[in-house]
Amino acid sequence: MPKLYQLYIQPDNFASVAERLYVDPISSNVFVKAATSHHLRNAALEELKKTTPKVVEEDILRDGKEALHALSTLLGSDQWFFGVEEPALFDASVFAYTHLLLDEGMGWKENAIGDAVRGFSNLIQHRENVLGRYF
Repeated sequence: MPKLYQLYIQPDNFASVAERLYVDPISSNVFVKAATSHHLRNAALEELKKTTPKVVEEDILRDGKEALHALSTLLGSDQWFFGVEEPALFDASVFAYTHLLLDEGMGWKENAIGDAVRGFSNLIQHRENVLGRYF
């Protein structure tokens, strides 16, 4: 949920990342862009409200940091989650999350969750492991 907040609700990120990736390619018509932006932001807000009655940035960021701590603890010193010899679906899911947050090319203006990921060297190494193996 923190990435959802960071991408769609945080105004600077919506303008620099979400609009560039999801709104601008749709149309050059300003009204279509405005409607699409409104729809994306409202859909994200409704999704966030499914888990919390009041969307408060500090609470979302705190929850995100706690989730990253739990992932870091789960990974421990293993190369892949759950101590398996080959990466699995869970590894791909975590990579999809951490990679975008750590990718400097995304254009994040505010990246509190990415900064939090940087506090867990094993999650950074996990991302590097996936990048090195598949990309």
